[in-house]
Amino acid sequence: MITKSAQSTEIWKSFRACILWAQADERAVAGVFDASVVASYEAGEVILRPGEFNCFLVVVAGEVVAVHTSAQGRELVLAHAGPGRELGAVSAMASAPIKDTFVASCPSIVVTVPSHALHELLRTDPIAAYSAAREFSQSFVRLLDKVQLVHGEVYSRLAGFIVRKLPGHPDVIPRPAFVDLGMPRNQLALELGTVPETLSRAFAKLRDDGLIQADGGRMVTVLDPVGLDALAS
Repeated sequence: MITKSAQSTEIWKSFRACILWAQADERAVAGVFDASVVASYEAGEVILRPGEFNCFLVVVAGEVVAVHTSAQGRELVLAHAGPGRELGAVSAMASAPIKDTFVASCPSIVVTVPSHALHELLRTDPIAAYSAAREFSQSFVRLLDKVQLVHGEVYSRLAGFIVRKLPGHPDVIPRPAFVDLGMPRNQLALELGTVPETLSRAFAKLRDDGLIQADGGRMVTVLDPVGLDALAS
């Protein structure tokens, strides 16, 4: 645990910027912050486990991921949260237990917020309540998109992931198009619910089909955006 006085200005700025209360009254947000606990975590350290409840996280430095483990034991990254983003607020609002494991993907500073503090803020601040409702709706859409993304063969999932990184609609973007995957391959494998060896075979298939060029790094050259989009669909 670290004290709130340590790096307090930067911690408060990131916490204050969280979309759940970015437009809320300053004093009300300060009340939520005062009721919370700030702690630092090393890369790979578990912050919250499935079954815990009555709290959620706001990341103020670093990054935290939500990892879902299926009944078959397969791990899938459902969400990432960087500075100013939350994880678990929907469960906190519903007074439901967390279903995923929240893990620091790099050295991070995280604020653990008790559910009652969020309930009180949203009950008394209509602007914050509206912002939270919008964020929760968008979170649901992102989760649904993720579920659709991981359904099917790994090469189709990979195609869908790359398509989502394209700088425009596949029909109209310049060819070739250049995409930064945004993460190393081992992390991408976890993101897509597979293992690095299978992911490598998926990249090879997309290359062999003439859809992409890739050298093993983060950058991918998309040769046929329309064909890639069709495979993802």
